[in-house]
This record gives sequence, C-alpha cells and structure tokens, in this order.
Amino acid sequence: MFAGNTADPQTLPPQIEKLQEAFSLESVILVGDRGMISQKQIATLNETTGVEWISALKSGAVRKLVDAGCIQLDLFDERKLFEFADEDYPNERLIVCRNPQLA
Repeated sequence: MFAGNTADPQTLPPQIEKLQEAFSLESVILVGDRGMISQKQIATLNETTGVEWISALKSGAVRKLVDAGCIQLDLFDERKLFEFADEDYPNERLIVCRNPQLA
C-alpha cells in the first residue's frame, strides 16, 4: 500500500522487482497509460532486464510526429492502423491508429 500522493515512477520499479522475485518471472510486460509509463519511466524500464512495456504517447508528442511528417495522415484513407519508426524513439515500435469518433 502506498500513500495516495505517491507518484507511479516511485512505486513501479519496486513492484516489478517484487513480481519477478515472487513468481520467478524472467519476462514482465507492463501495459500502462501515458501517466504511468512516461518517457522518464521508459528510460528506467529499458535498463531493467526482462521488462517490456506498452503505452501511448501524449498528445503533444503525437502532434510533433504529425507536424514532422512522420505520421502520414493520408495513409488513414486506406487503413486505420499502421506502424512506423522515428529516430526520437529508438528501438521502439510505434503504431498509430485512427479513432473515427475523435477525427
């Protein structure tokens, strides 16, 4: 149990370690929201053996990729999902999907 004002970056690493030890896990995949798995957390997770993650970029980061032409909006005419790479996110798999309700 953590105090209500304790941020995820302080609680996540020790909890991962507890899971790995308690269940003898060689691999852990975290799925978290943008607040839980931030770019700062990603740096820590990338240094932790046996930990992978799935999360979402914050809207500002997505806008930057769109403005730089990394996300090609015209591709959404043919399909609603595509994968791409960007040098700002080395060794990361970036997948974009279109939400028609938000379009």
